Amino acid sequence: MLVQRRALAALRAHSSRAYATASPSISVFAQDAGQPTSSITVLVKAGTRFEPEGHSGIAHVLKNFSFKSSKERSALRTIREAELYGGMLSATLTREYLALTADFLRGDEGFFLPLLASSVVSPKLINHELVELVWPTVAIDSQTAVTSGEYTALELAHAVAFRSGLGHSLLNAPHAHVPSIDSVKAYASKVFNQSNVAVIGSGLSQSKLESLTGQYFSGLPSGSSLSSPAAKYFGGSTVSPSVHPTLFIGYGFAGAPSPGLATLAAHLATKPHLPWSDGLSPLSTLPSSIHAESILLPYSDATLFGVLISAKDSAGLKQGGEAVAKALKEVAAGGIKAELVGRAKARAKFAAAVIEEGKAGVIAKGAAQFEGKTWNNLVDDVEKLDAKAFGKFTADLLKTKPTVVALGDINTLPHPDELGL
Repeated sequence: MLVQRRALAALRAHSSRAYATASPSISVFAQDAGQPTSSITVLVKAGTRFEPEGHSGIAHVLKNFSFKSSKERSALRTIREAELYGGMLSATLTREYLALTADFLRGDEGFFLPLLASSVVSPKLINHELVELVWPTVAIDSQTAVTSGEYTALELAHAVAFRSGLGHSLLNAPHAHVPSIDSVKAYASKVFNQSNVAVIGSGLSQSKLESLTGQYFSGLPSGSSLSSPAAKYFGGSTVSPSVHPTLFIGYGFAGAPSPGLATLAAHLATKPHLPWSDGLSPLSTLPSSIHAESILLPYSDATLFGVLISAKDSAGLKQGGEAVAKALKEVAAGGIKAELVGRAKARAKFAAAVIEEGKAGVIAKGAAQFEGKTWNNLVDDVEKLDAKAFGKFTADLLKTKPTVVALGDINTLPHPDELGL
């Protein structure tokens, strides 16, 4: 314990050095509810949407370089020091963002923010780490993901719905070749700049986070924020052979989730809130061999909504798909009881409130600020939705082209017209 205390004291002393103030172009957002733990996320606009042509999967590689060697510390030192403080480090990749997150005890932000900053401001990006540490992890990620019917269906759904941009694959191809370290460095130099990075914190004040960001991100070069063409929804259908029968039925939209969309996703959600209840979803009556769950995936300028169905065979997929089509048509025709509309609204409001009050909500608000947009209070918007407006929204939805992805035996998989879409 004495050795540990001395190590912590030395680390705190090292972390207290003064630095020049960073450019105000770095977006900083903080929210403090007085909780005993804090969290800081460095959000980088480096998702697969922004990958340069000919370098598919490079964002996945860069993500796995997180917390490796930097000019300030080795990968081993990063791990050991974080363990001494009892913190947790994580890196996540979406189609739009690379997020580096540290969760820690309140008051330890003076150590964890410079640790996060070192992965962005001064990563070494060494070739031997790429070959020995990063690429094996990338390969395992990809090989594991493709064994999931749900993952594969959602990847194909994005490609069919949006084609390019948001349609880019989230992970590297399973049998791709190791990229050159120069291509990784080129992408890193493109995304790691002051206009392309946001620092978001919960459990610490705005002024504190701004001060620390000014100290530790001063070495981040200036640059421009990455952009891509606005997302455009196309829709369509595709089938693919798989040993995991899976069906996705969905629709894409421009902009953030609307109250009608959130309510519809809640209406079709099959996971009960109470362990002794089957729930009131119209899909809850499906046989236990058929699993269906609603999906709502928001992005900065688009949303993908749908239902993901898994079953033992193509017949089960068809039964589940027909149930989804029937449920959508019933809502569009105004054929569901006011009680069920109220239940769906309550569930949608609860889901939105849970997200908003947690760390995910803080990150979403910080991302909205980063994108120069206003944060939407979906709870209030859903409350204003009435049964008539809900039905009209769904009727208009059914007039658009759906996105349908079917995996399984391609000789027997159902097609959209066979499902009643």
